[in-house]
Amino acid sequence: MTEDEWHELENAVAVGAPDRYVAAFFAPAQRRRALVALYAFDNELAHVAGVVREPMLGHVRLAWWRERLAAIYEGAAQQAPTAKALAKVVDAHKPPRALLDGLIDTRAHDFDEAPFADEAAFERYADATEGNVMRLAVHILGLAPLNEEVIRNVALAAALGTQQSNAPRLARQRRYRLPLTWLQAQGMNTEDVFANPDALARVMPQATQRINQALATANRGRFRLGAMPVLSPATMARETGPAAPWRRFVRIAFANLTWRL
Repeated sequence: MTEDEWHELENAVAVGAPDRYVAAFFAPAQRRRALVALYAFDNELAHVAGVVREPMLGHVRLAWWRERLAAIYEGAAQQAPTAKALAKVVDAHKPPRALLDGLIDTRAHDFDEAPFADEAAFERYADATEGNVMRLAVHILGLAPLNEEVIRNVALAAALGTQQSNAPRLARQRRYRLPLTWLQAQGMNTEDVFANPDALARVMPQATQRINQALATANRGRFRLGAMPVLSPATMARETGPAAPWRRFVRIAFANLTWRL
């Protein structure tokens, strides 16, 4: 992999996953590129739903990644920069393939038109996406296994933070990705949100409350402090709007220095 290809990959992560990108600088230097390569892989999977118009095209793209992953584990040379970088991670760190396969499979739910039925369904999705990335990242840092309760709660907070930020945009596309029961508790359904995205304001306090609960539970848990570069991006879920770059750096740095999310 050339340095130009690497810098292009790194820039894509800095734009697409800025919280993870900043937090990676608090990881040991010799493991940093492997983390960024993992994040680039997940970034590509996560953005498929945002760039395809038909779910079938999204499933085709995920199938391509399943083929690339199988080839990588068979030792075949790769051409695409992200696949090249992921191949280096697999060769150097031997991450559990089941976690990578699970990540691809769960991303297929990004094309579902139906919302998550309840909070439990959303938690399963968060655990298999954000949670699997964290497990893989912790493996790269040589700290696996980590406290599973901590990972599940941090993953939930991170996923809720992402969906909370994306909710207005998705509503304009006639999509709703927070638990349906939260709407029902307010006497609403998805059509109410699609007709008036401002109605989302009635469920946002529930998301904020659940994020704070999840992070508080994680903070009470026991885990290796060396995992903070992996966990600390979730502290940004506390932000209710876009964060300036300096604020992102300060919040993530504070989390890493104080070991608190």
